[in-house]
Amino acid sequence: TILNLANNLLETLPQSLENLVELRSIILDGNPLDRPAPLPHLENLPKMEIITGDGDALTRLWNQCEEEKLPRLRKLLETNIVKTGEAQS
Repeated sequence: TILNLANNLLETLPQSLENLVELRSIILDGNPLDRPAPLPHLENLPKMEIITGDGDALTRLWNQCEEEKLPRLRKLLETNIVKTGEAQS
């Protein structure tokens, strides 16, 4: 399962992303993520393997992982950052 959240307002999704237990990949686009609302909680998705997106969205998610102490999600982001050459802040 791949979910692309480009140009969607995450807070209006009908179901919590945590209910998508089969989700393996997610693509984040920075446009709807520029607002101060928290990013979705992806730490509890057991099959998540890939998180990708534009640099601003990934940096914001990285910072949220730091603030909320989300080690598994941060590890996924570290893998993605190495693959795409993005630098974390």
